[in-house]
Amino acid sequence: MSRIILFFLFCFFSPHFLSAQGGNVFMSYDLAKTGCDLPGYEDYLPGGPHDLSKRRKQKEIIYRPPTPPPPPAGPVQKIQLASFEVFEAFQKELPIIFQKLKKEQGPTETERRIELTNGHYAYWEKEQWGIKNAEDKIVLEPTFKHIIPDTIAKGFMGYIGATCSYYSSEGKAIINTPFYSISPVNSRQFIVQSKTGYGLVNEKDILIEPNCKLIKHIKGAPDFFKVKDKNGVELLYLEDGKTSIAFPVFDKKDIRIYGDQYFWTSDQLIDIQNKKRLFSCSEDYGIDVIDFEKRIYKLVRKDKRRRFFKALFDQEGNIIKQDSFSNVNAFDKNGLAAAYSTKKVKLPKIPRPVFPAGLINKDFEWVLEPAYKAIHLKENYYLLDRYFLRGAANKQGKLIIPAEYSKTIVELNGKQLFASGGLHEAEAKLIDIETGEIIKDKMPFQSYKSFEFCGEEYYMLNIDGSNEQIVHKDFSPFTKAHKYIHKWRDCLIAEDYKMLHKDTSKLYNCAGDLVTFNIGDREISSFKKLKSVVKDLNYIELNDGDTFLWKENGLTIPLDYSITGYSIRYANYLNLAILPTDNGMRMVDPNGASILPYFFNHFTVFDPVSGLGKYTASLKKDGAKQTVEGYIDYNGNFIFIGRYEYMQYLGFGLFKARKNGMWGVIDRNNKIILPYNPDPYRIQDGLIILESEYQKRKVYDILGNLIH
Repeated sequence: MSRIILFFLFCFFSPHFLSAQGGNVFMSYDLAKTGCDLPGYEDYLPGGPHDLSKRRKQKEIIYRPPTPPPPPAGPVQKIQLASFEVFEAFQKELPIIFQKLKKEQGPTETERRIELTNGHYAYWEKEQWGIKNAEDKIVLEPTFKHIIPDTIAKGFMGYIGATCSYYSSEGKAIINTPFYSISPVNSRQFIVQSKTGYGLVNEKDILIEPNCKLIKHIKGAPDFFKVKDKNGVELLYLEDGKTSIAFPVFDKKDIRIYGDQYFWTSDQLIDIQNKKRLFSCSEDYGIDVIDFEKRIYKLVRKDKRRRFFKALFDQEGNIIKQDSFSNVNAFDKNGLAAAYSTKKVKLPKIPRPVFPAGLINKDFEWVLEPAYKAIHLKENYYLLDRYFLRGAANKQGKLIIPAEYSKTIVELNGKQLFASGGLHEAEAKLIDIETGEIIKDKMPFQSYKSFEFCGEEYYMLNIDGSNEQIVHKDFSPFTKAHKYIHKWRDCLIAEDYKMLHKDTSKLYNCAGDLVTFNIGDREISSFKKLKSVVKDLNYIELNDGDTFLWKENGLTIPLDYSITGYSIRYANYLNLAILPTDNGMRMVDPNGASILPYFFNHFTVFDPVSGLGKYTASLKKDGAKQTVEGYIDYNGNFIFIGRYEYMQYLGFGLFKARKNGMWGVIDRNNKIILPYNPDPYRIQDGLIILESEYQKRKVYDILGNLIH
């Protein structure tokens, strides 16, 4: 009898028996109770045991101009080329045309303009940028050679020479120290670049010395920074920009920060303050955080194919749960977690048995029984997934929609769920998100999205998977059902298809009524395509295939069949439109009159910052075809007329130009900033970089001065 008692006592106090009833994770799985030290900073230095420079470096992509496509097969239409004399005559004519258009259109907005926040904007005057407010009053006199705005700290980088400072949109200096670039990561911190590298600063202090090779800001809760310092050592910095740890972070996609002491990545929990890897020092096991507030962790056994759940334990290593789940996810904002049962089951339309998922509370009790392939937390509900079938639970984990819907489950205003595609019916239901009570039933819709029109909010619903309809918030019809519905100015365009793929469209106004209008002497109630070009000038294609430029005052200009609505663009200046044709490019004024001759075969829209539009033109010289390219400014003046084989605007008033197969950097006045070279230049963070496989990397400032 005593032997039997001793046997049971031995079993009760043995580690394996303890692990089943609670026990200690360190004893049961042979883990390090005090954790293990991480390599120090010196270990990551070049030549050290953890030198990261030995890893294969990803080669940076250097831009090279695309190879022109081969000519189309078959006969090619011959184009009558203009001579250089005609082209030179037009160079004198275009400034007069632009000046006339400016007078006809009356006062216009500032031609070269950069939008800032709070209604402020940068304006161009006397070859410099100044700041005006929403009332067009000068806030800051023209001071800057270049301005680069941002929407994060809601200010701008202002360049006077090769370096910049950071200013609010009102022109108040926030960072006075000059840098080559200043990029806000939030309203308080900025990544900067100096001669020696990247750094992190705030308004008053330098948080990370600007001598790093790379700094990446990672948004999260909280944010953090990945840093590669001057020695190539990778470090993780917390949001304060001061607390750091040497660790290979750039190849880690999933990193989570907990408080101001811990971070998790790749199944490892790291104590940043004490420079330790906690709990498991073995590569066979991984650690994940289930509840940081209560310090509850998950232990998994790692395998090449998958990760096997082993136990949940607390900060002291006490095993809380071991055999109740096959896996547990982290607890969410509702205090619930998706957990997976230990018993595999067969779910509908899933070929193999799976460990089903349910929801548990922080007492590790089931609040939603495991019966799903996966569970996803949405804003105010849980989406229950059974492959092709979906259901929903509320924030407390209560089942409100069985997993019987194949089309859509979507939230409306945080109070209702729209569910469609049920097993036994095609109609949709509107369900209370808390109680599961059916508010509306048997609605003939399949999918939903919010839709704002004329200042009112509507729903766009899909009917039978092939038609759309706009309805009021009470689901009463606003329009009839159509193939596609989209906005056009203050109207809706509703498109339909007829037999033999002939499409037709109609217009609805803000009241939901159909609109008719006149094209020439015809009253039109339907059409094929309608597109705004500039101001009140529109492109329209009628049902019979005729196309026009049309103004609502009645002006109608027939167009060539080759011009489609998709190919017409606003030139971004003087209400001009760009129309490609078989014979080249056309540019038309608001009355439809052409101002650009046919020999231009390409023209980009005008850039409001540089005030330039790029062109290419096919001309005849000495009996041979020659293509020239350059830029036209806001005054109609031609720049770089036929001087280069290829050009590209780099920013900062600089251009990359190719001549005789060599690349150089020039300014707007054709002054050579950087000499011609076999490899092209590029601009990155306020610096010009020359890099190739055959020569040493060189870095210049935007004035052309060599930095290193």
